[in-house]
Amino acid sequence: MAELHPTIEDKVDYLYQRAMITDVVSRFFFSLDRKSWDEAASCLTDPISFGVPGGNLDDPAVSGAPVARADLMAGVEARNGGFHQTIHMHPNPVVSIDGDCARYESYQAAPHSLGPTAEDTFCTWGFYDVALRRIGGEWKIERMTVDVRLSTGGDMAENFRRALERGTRLMTGGAK
Repeated sequence: MAELHPTIEDKVDYLYQRAMITDVVSRFFFSLDRKSWDEAASCLTDPISFGVPGGNLDDPAVSGAPVARADLMAGVEARNGGFHQTIHMHPNPVVSIDGDCARYESYQAAPHSLGPTAEDTFCTWGFYDVALRRIGGEWKIERMTVDVRLSTGGDMAENFRRALERGTRLMTGGAK
């Protein structure tokens, strides 16, 4: 909406596009938490850039460099699939749109649980910075940065390592 005097149609389209952008980001996170990997992948461009600066995840797919969507999702399924439960919250979004490009910024709060003890659960707090592109009339996530500012509870890096081990076993038909 860069026009000096946007029409009512421009304003309605802006609100519609903003809703579609917010929906695709929400659909991606709901899909992660429900372990609906194909649905999560459908929200992403190919290639996709995904970064967790300082996350110590030891995974080149989350370095922020562009990677094939299938490579990112294989790592996400192995790592996030190893958690018993995750909830990715992204409240208070600010959305800006420039033609077929958009930016979605929000707070980030994401509890991750491997089991019943305090050491098995941690929560990260910070910010999401998401770039989207409209392709064929649909908004897709082309870059996401998770800026973790605080992690509470169990050790984040250790629990991600344990989740990756468990998720890999589950993907290969091994014991839970």
